[in-house]
Amino acid sequence: MLAQSVCYMEEKWRFDCFPEKGATEETCKARGCCWGPLEPRSEVPWCFFAKGTLLYEFGNFTDTAYGFSGMAKLLKKSPYPKDSKLLQVDVYYETDFTVRIKVRY
Repeated sequence: MLAQSVCYMEEKWRFDCFPEKGATEETCKARGCCWGPLEPRSEVPWCFFAKGTLLYEFGNFTDTAYGFSGMAKLLKKSPYPKDSKLLQVDVYYETDFTVRIKVRY
């Protein structure tokens, strides 16, 4: 069971852990996710990933002429279809206040 502290999260930060229809408290918690029903029901997910949930591990980052580049390796299958096992991540420094992130699979 997840600690209450990792499941307390502002509604705007909740990321859906049960994207298909029919989530219940039992099916949500069986996935290792947090359950937090809201009243009235809105577009905010009731079943969501806990704080600190890691689906990918980032590594092998190196500096480039435009920013930095590295890889992200899948650690745990998500409830979404077609997880990519390995991703190329490129971060471009556009300005002093803007970055562009490109993810390739």
